[in-house]
Amino acid sequence: MKTLLFMDDWMIERQISLERVWHQPHFVREVFDDYPPNMLGYGGVVSIFWDERLGKYVMYTDVYVPDGGAETFGIRLESDDPYHWENPVYDASVTPAWKGFRQVIVDEHGEKLRSQYVNSLVGTPFADRGYLTTTVHQDRKINQSISAFSQDGVHFDISQARVWQESRSDTWCGWIWNPRGGFFQ
Repeated sequence: MKTLLFMDDWMIERQISLERVWHQPHFVREVFDDYPPNMLGYGGVVSIFWDERLGKYVMYTDVYVPDGGAETFGIRLESDDPYHWENPVYDASVTPAWKGFRQVIVDEHGEKLRSQYVNSLVGTPFADRGYLTTTVHQDRKINQSISAFSQDGVHFDISQARVWQESRSDTWCGWIWNPRGGFFQ
């Protein structure tokens, strides 16, 4: 059996903001070099995209706390350059820790939310709804993968969420709008 492998450049670039370039690799420094006390760092399910609404790159990333699990939360960062990001802004004296960060992803009650994937809806039939996230809301004990909208990309209305998968997904769960096909993938 012969295998044919291919890379869908449009899908990769559109979904995760990676552009394949044929040349020598180029070193990109670590994204952050300042970490809050008692935190394990940043990472997890990261969304990065060019936000047409802001005219900037946007990154959604998780902040990991030592006990992990439900205490992990998401933040939103903005940059003019996809290779250089400012360290997240936080006040280490605030408890719980998530309330000390700027641009924490929250639900309609102002409670922390850990998004699995966020993207702008510009260019889709739902552009007027702003942003779409796929997530599991850990504090509400929702054991289903849900999607919810936000006008500003920070405050998501989970009360209006829709279940898109009956079980909880722990995968990346990214999505894109395919303008040629006229559907979400």
